[in-house]
Amino acid sequence: MKKFIPAFIALILLLGCDSSSDSGIGGTSPLGAEAYFPLQIGNWWKYNGWEIDAQGDTIPGTAYTMFTEVIDDSTISGETYYLLQDSSNASGLWETEIAQLARISGDSVIFLMSFFEDTSQHQRAIMAILPAQINYEWTVLSMDTTSASPGGDTVNISLTWTGEILDFDSLNTPAGAFSDCYQLGYTMDFEVSTPDTAIAFFMESKSWTAPHVGLAKMTQYPWEGPDGPEPGDYQELVEYSVASP
Repeated sequence: MKKFIPAFIALILLLGCDSSSDSGIGGTSPLGAEAYFPLQIGNWWKYNGWEIDAQGDTIPGTAYTMFTEVIDDSTISGETYYLLQDSSNASGLWETEIAQLARISGDSVIFLMSFFEDTSQHQRAIMAILPAQINYEWTVLSMDTTSASPGGDTVNISLTWTGEILDFDSLNTPAGAFSDCYQLGYTMDFEVSTPDTAIAFFMESKSWTAPHVGLAKMTQYPWEGPDGPEPGDYQELVEYSVASP
């Protein structure tokens, strides 16, 4: 997730869940969502990142560092969510982004997303359902709604966000070699319109998560943005501190 989701939310602000059948094959871990997305307060992860071009090559001069930490918890509608704070020097200066809210509910990893100026209007995004077999698919988030932009215009938003288990294998990173890793694939079809503007785009990304570690590698592929082609983004884990289960 990292810088991908905040960038998507920012676009919307400027303009104004169920699982499916399992047809998977291959090995899966007996460990569940809590092992692959450890959310204890004090856990932290450090990533090196780069922008990437259409061939998947890193773009010179775009290197940055991302630091994510579970800083606190919060009770929302009687459920405990953990606050994940991202800090990055991608702009040349260290900047802190809005904390993301996440929780584990049974086999599901749930993030709360705020797509409107009123941040109390949360949407539940199911970022993973674990354990699962390869080829397992689910709906991360589906929206078809209308709201008002900061300027008072009507904003129509349609979003179909899906996830899939792509692979289950080992992974090498600067932070170490990890086994029993899930490779998660995401696709997002997005449309937004106002009385004067209509935008539609498609985004694709992958994440690798390791047991008792968390997210270890992430790739967002280049995409066609409202102002033209946008570069992709690549991040890999270099250091982490996760409390023992």
